Amino acid sequence: MTPRHIAVMLLVLAGPSGARADGCKFASDGRKVPEREQRALVEWADGTETLHVAALSDPTTEANVWVVPVRAAATAVRAEPVEEIPAVVYYETLKGQAERQLRAWVAAAAMFDSGGLCCPCFAGGCGGMASKAAVETSRVERLGMVVTVVSADSRTEIEGYLDAQGVKRGAVDLSSLDPYLTQPGYAFVCGWVARRDQPVRATGLKVVFPSPTLWFPLLPTRAYTEPVETVVYTHGFVRPAGGCDLPGLKCEYIYGAVEGMGIEQAFDRDRALKYASYYYSDRLQPMTRVTLTTDPQQWDRDLELVPGTTPVGTVALAVTECSNGLGLLWSALLGAVLGLAIPWLTVRKAERRRGDWLAGALTGAAIALTIWGSALVFGLWRHYRFRGQPKQPARFIVLPALAVVHIGIVALVCHGLIAWITAAG
Repeated sequence: MTPRHIAVMLLVLAGPSGARADGCKFASDGRKVPEREQRALVEWADGTETLHVAALSDPTTEANVWVVPVRAAATAVRAEPVEEIPAVVYYETLKGQAERQLRAWVAAAAMFDSGGLCCPCFAGGCGGMASKAAVETSRVERLGMVVTVVSADSRTEIEGYLDAQGVKRGAVDLSSLDPYLTQPGYAFVCGWVARRDQPVRATGLKVVFPSPTLWFPLLPTRAYTEPVETVVYTHGFVRPAGGCDLPGLKCEYIYGAVEGMGIEQAFDRDRALKYASYYYSDRLQPMTRVTLTTDPQQWDRDLELVPGTTPVGTVALAVTECSNGLGLLWSALLGAVLGLAIPWLTVRKAERRRGDWLAGALTGAAIALTIWGSALVFGLWRHYRFRGQPKQPARFIVLPALAVVHIGIVALVCHGLIAWITAAG
């Protein structure tokens, strides 16, 4: 039978005490060792996933084992203990940047359309199968831990393996892993911590394995009834794969700073608050922060992510990537469309010429350079258009009306986008 492998999590799990979606941690007598928090960072490129993960549990001097599922063949999984992990210590959201850009466009339009006179402020079941032995395909001993990669065809094989390592078989409950034992292509990563004189709270792993997508097993955690606060950070922008419609699943796009730190330090929640944003301004990189509902009973499938952005993320990214020059271009195009009404409002129908429509569009487009630009173009057009004819009213009153409509549309569109990004993001 093809060995089954269970893939390592790629989530950052952080929150109050309670169960965590990271597999299981057991003491040698089979008792579960409660995990309080977990930190992780996922890197994925060219079909290879690298997971850096650390778990914070109750202090214990007892020997224990941390069993983590990984979706890859055991022979293709590389796992080792680490004393330092890369942690996200500061981030700015793409949504926040897009909102600031949109508000800036509204403020700029108001200032230009008023000629600088108005500067508004905007708020910003395998037990019956024939029993075989689990196969240990690799072992790394480092930093007081022994990390092994194991392949198995049934829960009985995993239980037998743990029993051989000194964990009481009868006391260990691995039923939450059954969904993975019915499918081919999975393995187990086991992190063993020996008995120590000093209590151990935090342990860390680095796991590298082939994976066509970013994937995390959620089904084992459905066995828990207490809330599980789940957060995942990944390098680059990702979105849910087709069919992955987990309740409460949200992808928040951010620009984050990653810093290597000790396992214990990674759980210092206030660490990021000690640094000013300018400290990281030149070190931010695109990342994704994924969250789920805190009720594990609603997790009816595993989490699967693929490169890309959600519709909201795509719009927010387009907004933030628009330079000031492009913003002025859109403002000018809107003004040009509105400016087509100027000849209709200022020239009698019998006297209108084709060139008047072009002059109206140029007058409207010039509002992107402030209303004084429109006044200049409008004045020149009126001067040369009616030169040598009986004097006609200047009709400059049309320009304030143009400015009011222009800023109204800009504000409506920008604030509409802000409301949509905020609600959906």
